[in-house]
Amino acid sequence: MPETYMFRAQGLPVETTERELKQMLSKEAGHEVNLCEVDLSVDPGEKYCTAIFGVKGQVPEYFQSLVKGTGRRDPITFKHCKSVVTVDADFYGFTQLYPPKKPILADIIAISGINGHAYGSWTARSGCTTMWLRDFFREDFPECRVMIYGYNANLRSNGLHTMLEYKRQLLTRIRDVRQGDVNTRPLIFICHSYGGLVVAQSLVEAKFQHSDPYYRDLIKAIYGIFFFGTPHKGMVVENLLEAMEATGVSQERIELVKSIESNCETLKEEVRRFINLCSNIKICTFTETEQTAKVVVKDGNWYRDLNGRSMTAVSKDSALLALPDTIEQKFPAEGDHSTMVKLGSKTHPTYKDVYWTLKDYLGSAATDVAKRFLPAFSALDLYAVGSNISVEFPKFTGRHKEMSQLNDTLVNTSSRKQIVVLQGMGGVGKSCIAVEFAKNNSYTSKWWIDCTSRQTVMASIIEIGQALLEHYIHLAGETEAVRLLGFGGFTTKRQIRVDETDEDRFILATLRWFQRTENRNWLLVLDNADEYETFDHRLCLTGCNHGAILITSRVEAMKSFASQSISVDEMPEDDSIKLFRAHSQRSSP
Repeated sequence: MPETYMFRAQGLPVETTERELKQMLSKEAGHEVNLCEVDLSVDPGEKYCTAIFGVKGQVPEYFQSLVKGTGRRDPITFKHCKSVVTVDADFYGFTQLYPPKKPILADIIAISGINGHAYGSWTARSGCTTMWLRDFFREDFPECRVMIYGYNANLRSNGLHTMLEYKRQLLTRIRDVRQGDVNTRPLIFICHSYGGLVVAQSLVEAKFQHSDPYYRDLIKAIYGIFFFGTPHKGMVVENLLEAMEATGVSQERIELVKSIESNCETLKEEVRRFINLCSNIKICTFTETEQTAKVVVKDGNWYRDLNGRSMTAVSKDSALLALPDTIEQKFPAEGDHSTMVKLGSKTHPTYKDVYWTLKDYLGSAATDVAKRFLPAFSALDLYAVGSNISVEFPKFTGRHKEMSQLNDTLVNTSSRKQIVVLQGMGGVGKSCIAVEFAKNNSYTSKWWIDCTSRQTVMASIIEIGQALLEHYIHLAGETEAVRLLGFGGFTTKRQIRVDETDEDRFILATLRWFQRTENRNWLLVLDNADEYETFDHRLCLTGCNHGAILITSRVEAMKSFASQSISVDEMPEDDSIKLFRAHSQRSSP
């Protein structure tokens, strides 16, 4: 037996703590229960709480019925504080793996394969309790709501399910956990084996069979799908079918397996229909690199003989959709058909591929999905917001050389992002030059951040965020504005409200607006950036390839951030005299 069994408790009061969970389970079991790997997450609607927990060592008798046998296992039910609590080990339906940080960037749903387990299929082998979707994603993608989905695909059970039931059940359950504004949140699937077929055919059902607007929105929200060993064109099942027939498995389960055998014409037709809706979905396909042990029958039961003969369960031809590289990324996964999703380390090559691909997806998912739900706004409507530059220098004089250099670099140039530093002593007019440049050039939006201190930077960011919020509220209303900007959790009664602990997240949320690919013609002035050691380099929008950034600074080290630097010296005597005359309104010295 493994050292730790994983269980799920549902229907707990929202305020339940880990200590209270242990106390109530120990009370029901009649003795102390040692828990580990505990996570408590509030369910959608915030009415109940769900706990995932492990039990160390020997499974207490109280839980034995949940882990014995091979068929359907009824959950344990008891009452606690007027709540009906259920404990199970099958994890059917949706289970959130950890509480996400807000604002939530995306929902991630993982679905295991036929005869798999919603939780166990993703857990590393060799007695390890590491479950990468939970343990690694919690650290690497804390702002994602990660859920596993379980369904009864146990081949030893007496289930009567067909693909039709599986896909309709999945669509119904997704609707339950993605109500209200959540329905427009980016959605990413991670699928193993048969689970990928369930997802693909469910989406085909949603796209072509349902007139319900909810399902149209669901298709819009799907940003990416990871397929691990999904048999789009079928898989080798002859050996498994022989074992199932020899051990008296129900005919319904045998027919279920036959429906995915190699070269199945029904599957080929379904995959063609799925490909037709992939134009706006990013696909990441993993193919197995090792053969899988064949099934053997012993003592009236069947199992995979790891020391016996092996075969390729899902061929590369079947796993790949053969879409263009711009839509489908292809990776080999270390392992056989089962172990390809049992990733025990962040250094595992497959996890590295998942990490970097998912990180890339999340960099643009919110923006790209938001655009799919936009009314018929033009880019000018969305991004011609205006400016927070209110100061003016009406008597601005001279500086023709500096202005010409700025125009050459920031205006008369390619569409790629340019950063220019105006560097010089304090009081020589760097900020005046920046204001005059901004005033005389037609950017769709112009923004000013005072970099004197952390406090002034934050005040400027909030000012920019407030301007964006007001503009988007005027276009689409408050709820839609908050969603489009990704400002969930940062607004109260149309005002930006940012706690000190959330400042970094709000800075990132605001800077994402500048990074949107269609928002190309903006100017950002970073004024008084005089502290090189403490300068927030995120303000230079690393990774963004468009826009114009103008930095004013006294220190030469700031030039390291720029594509070009311009030295600002004291004004020539002639220009100084002209400026003096302009301010004194005198015609002679």
